[in-house]
Amino acid sequence: MTSYPQTIQVFLPDGDPSGLREAQITTRTVKVIDVPLLRLASFRASLKSDRVAVYFLMGADERSDECYIGQTNSAATRLGQHEKKDFVWQRALVAYSLTDAWTIAHSQTIERMAIERASRAGRYALANRTDGNKVHMQAPMEAECREYLDTIDVLLSTLAYPILKEPDTAATSTDSDLLYLTESGCDAIAHRSTEGIVVHTGSRGREQTLDSAGPAVVKDRIRLISQKILVAEEDSLIFTDDHAFASPSRAACVLTGRATNGNKAWKTKSGRTLGELVDLDIRKSSGEE
Repeated sequence: MTSYPQTIQVFLPDGDPSGLREAQITTRTVKVIDVPLLRLASFRASLKSDRVAVYFLMGADERSDECYIGQTNSAATRLGQHEKKDFVWQRALVAYSLTDAWTIAHSQTIERMAIERASRAGRYALANRTDGNKVHMQAPMEAECREYLDTIDVLLSTLAYPILKEPDTAATSTDSDLLYLTESGCDAIAHRSTEGIVVHTGSRGREQTLDSAGPAVVKDRIRLISQKILVAEEDSLIFTDDHAFASPSRAACVLTGRATNGNKAWKTKSGRTLGELVDLDIRKSSGEE
């Protein structure tokens, strides 16, 4: 999806930044509402909640990378039913048409497209047991759904849930920009991106996971192995594709299998740490260098 300047409004109905949040692009007809589980009752009581919608349920653990994607003809009813489901969620992101233009065929198609795109992005482990409903649609309506999903993608990312956004793994242009991690039996190469850090294909990590890694890193490793982004080879885990991490420390932990400070572990070929590079960037931006 091509990026270009856009004006996005985020409205806080109850004035709480961690409460209900409504996001929309001023020139589009799609809105996404971020609904914390504790605010579900007030959302369900509002008229806007009883609409055809596509929704994204985020795992209850703050460190969780799990997401469930669904669609409904009544967000109010469906989210209430999900309170009794096995998948435990903390926040629901509900997307709907401001003009009530969506039919069930729209929501089913957008749901299927969203599951496909989220699977390609690989940022979250999907709790869905199916790939969504395949609905026969005319080409113009299918293109319309794809445009709706592009808008949902931007709004989800604005609310800090880039579920559908494929990571920016574009390689840097010079060797001097590359970072290396060689401790704990690792042999990994990465580069910085606007989202964090991108570990390159062929990077080698330690297969063993130590207790200090913590449950979030263990879950990351399991997810990446299930997606075949990481494969076991002898006593190592090998990256089969470039993979973006939001945190250099999370990338380092996944590679080393233990608690690791990414700002110290990642280094340039000359031995300068990532932390030193960040400090240099800050000094340059403030005019100190």
